[in-house]
Amino acid sequence: MYKLCALTGLLLVYTAAGYAQYGCKTMTKGDTIYQRCYYTTGQLSTEICYLRADERWKHLKVYTKTHELSYENSYGQRYGSSHVDLRYQADGGVASAHYTMQPDGGIQYTDVTTYFKADGTQDHVEDNSRGNDGEPHLRLLRPQEPKPIAPIPQTTPQPSKPNECAPVPGQKKLYLINYTSETLQLIYQYKDGRSSAMRAAVEPSDTTVVGVYSSYRSSSDPLQHYGIQVASRPKTGYQYEVKPINSGDTADQYVIVVCRKVKTKR
Repeated sequence: MYKLCALTGLLLVYTAAGYAQYGCKTMTKGDTIYQRCYYTTGQLSTEICYLRADERWKHLKVYTKTHELSYENSYGQRYGSSHVDLRYQADGGVASAHYTMQPDGGIQYTDVTTYFKADGTQDHVEDNSRGNDGEPHLRLLRPQEPKPIAPIPQTTPQPSKPNECAPVPGQKKLYLINYTSETLQLIYQYKDGRSSAMRAAVEPSDTTVVGVYSSYRSSSDPLQHYGIQVASRPKTGYQYEVKPINSGDTADQYVIVVCRKVKTKR
């Protein structure tokens, strides 16, 4: 539970641990509202912004003591319900950011906690999310050198279990590979006019299952059956692109997300 108190004009936001962010201020610029909190030394620690006309969707940024962006995320009431719970250090810096998200439909559940060092940089990430199969998985991720991009699969993996059921004729399973060096927030929806939009976070070079669909055409484009959008914002001058891989007439189909530099007209 949070408590708000004013001390000589200074707003302090206390957590259950007793630590606080100092000098929290709310300001308005046009149609946008900003909530900014600071380190005890005066540097900007966090910023939350949202539109005055839509307070249900907010964007959070966490900064280091040298004013470098350390973490950002969006949360609220879109495509389900999501929230970021912040815990603070004694000097007003963020100690942890706990992000949870439950989509409108489906069994997926995102539960990711990011921990920060004393200087505001990320220390490690704890992922307790549930995947498309509903099974929980625990991953402890620490900052490391960028890992090489996973090669594009050339052949379809063969079933390893001898007693697996035979695939349904015409049924295909769609996988998505994050071919970038960033963790991406993805929104995908089966184009049947009834299915709800789903949301998933995919780590760099990781693969996630989008879903299944039926098609008896060997040249069928999986993006004709699923709409896939990248909710994450790319770096200035770049754009994300979702493109299918020609896997032929196989039960497993793949699409990849790549980051391309925007061509400027001369």
